[in-house]
Amino acid sequence: MKKIKLSIGLFDKDTKKQQIDTFNAVQLIEKTLIAVGAAGLSVYTGNGVYVHDDGTLVREPSVFVDIYNLPNEELEKAIVFLKKELNQESIAVESSTVNVKFL
Repeated sequence: MKKIKLSIGLFDKDTKKQQIDTFNAVQLIEKTLIAVGAAGLSVYTGNGVYVHDDGTLVREPSVFVDIYNLPNEELEKAIVFLKKELNQESIAVESSTVNVKFL
């Protein structure tokens, strides 16, 4: 089974500040991914940490999403939409093949 993990920062790419509160961002992300065919999601929040080219350390409120078996075409549609709505430069996408059992 294919597992996809999204890491979505919440700082606006232009203002470098959070413009959409975390609760509303999570609702938008969930609604968008369900609309393109995700049967279920695990969604959690935390901080993304990265270093700018100039050496500045940034801690950014972020949303992390685990999705199983969402076709690439549908995932790409969702990412294009979310990048626009959340004004993001990029969204990190990690994919792997996993064995999952529901017991």
